[in-house]
Amino acid sequence: MKDVITLIIAIFISVPFVFAVDLDKKIDDYKGSIEKTKENFNKLEKKIEAEETKKQQAEIKEKGILGELEKVEKQIDFLEKQIATYNLELTVTEEKIKITENELQEANDKLSKIRKKLHQRLRVLYKHGKLYWWEILLTSQTISQFLNRYKFMQDVLKNTAELKKEVEDQKIKIENKKRELEYKKARYKILKELTLKKQSEATVEKKRKEVLLVKIRKEKQAYQQAIAELEEASKELLTLVKKLETQVGSYEEQKTLAKLGFEKSKGKLMWPVKGKVVSNFGSQKHKKFNISVFNKGIEISSSIGQSVDTVSTGVVIYADWFKGYGKMIILDHGANYYTIYGHLSEITVSLGERVEIGKSIGLVGDTSSLYGAALYFEIRKQGTPLDPLKWLKNK
Repeated sequence: MKDVITLIIAIFISVPFVFAVDLDKKIDDYKGSIEKTKENFNKLEKKIEAEETKKQQAEIKEKGILGELEKVEKQIDFLEKQIATYNLELTVTEEKIKITENELQEANDKLSKIRKKLHQRLRVLYKHGKLYWWEILLTSQTISQFLNRYKFMQDVLKNTAELKKEVEDQKIKIENKKRELEYKKARYKILKELTLKKQSEATVEKKRKEVLLVKIRKEKQAYQQAIAELEEASKELLTLVKKLETQVGSYEEQKTLAKLGFEKSKGKLMWPVKGKVVSNFGSQKHKKFNISVFNKGIEISSSIGQSVDTVSTGVVIYADWFKGYGKMIILDHGANYYTIYGHLSEITVSLGERVEIGKSIGLVGDTSSLYGAALYFEIRKQGTPLDPLKWLKNK
C-alpha cells in the first residue's frame, strides 16, 4: 500500500513537470517563429526599398534630373497650396466653433431665464387655482371691471402658454446648436488630420528634392547631366521666345511699348530684387568639377518670399513653370526686348497683364534652382541673351 501511494505521488509530481517542459518548448518555438517572421519581413522591406530606389533612378534616367526635380517641386507646390487652404479652413472653422459655443451658452442662459419666469407663473396659477380666478371675476363691481379682469386672466394664460412654447422652441434651438457644434468640431478634426497628412507628404517630397540636389552638387556625373539638360532647356527657352515674338500684342500696343525706349535704358535699369550676384553672365568654370558653363543670365541670391519687381514697363507674355527655370515670367518691353525672371516661388501677375516699372510680379523662390533661393534674371533681344549687369544700375 505504501508503495502504491509513493507511485501516485510521483505521478502527480512528474505530470506538471512534463507539462511545464512541453509549454516552455512551445513558447521557445513560438518565439523562434516570431523572430523568423521579423527577419523575413525586414528582408522583404529592404527588397521593396531597393526596388523603389531602382524605380526612382530609372525615372530620373528616363526623364532627366531636371525633369525629376520639376516633378518633385510641382508636387511640393501642390501640397503646400493644399496645406495653406486647410490651414485657412482650420482658422475659419475654429472661429465658427467659438461663435457657436457662445451662441449655445447664450441659448442656455436664455432658457434658464424663461424657465424661471414660467416656474414663477405656474406657481401663482397652482397656488390660487381656478376658484381664485372666478372669485376675482364675481367680485367685479362693474361690467367694465369684469371685462378688464377677464382680459387680464386671458393675457396671463396666453402669456403662460407662450412661455411654455418659448421653452420648447429654445430647447430645439439648443439641440440644433449642439449638433452644429458637433459637426464643426468633427470637421475641424478631419481638417487637422488632413493637414498633418499633407505636411507629412510635403516633408517626404522635400527630402526627395534635397537628395536630388545633393547628388547634383556632389557627383560630377550628375552635375554634368544637369548642365547638359540646362543647355537643352535654354534652347527650348529660345524657341519659346521666338514663338512668343510671333504672338505679341497689337501693333498699337507694340508702338506704345517701343516708345518707352527700353534700348535707351542700358546701365539705368532698376534691380529686380535686392541681393548678391552669385552667378555671372557668360562663361563660368565650376571650381570643384572644373567644367565650363555658359550662363545666359545672372543669378541673384536672395531670401524666399522677397518681392521680385519688373525692371521696366512691359506686358506679361509667359507666366508658368518652365523646365530648368522653375516658375518663370517673361515680359515683353517692345522693340524685341524681353526680360526673364526664374526660380520664383510665386507668380503674382497674369498672362497679358501690363505691368509698370517697379511693380511686384512675383516672389523669390528656389524652384529648379541648383543652389538655393535666388532669382534667375535674363535680358534678351530677338532671342539673343545680353549681359544684365551692363543694363542694370551700378549698386
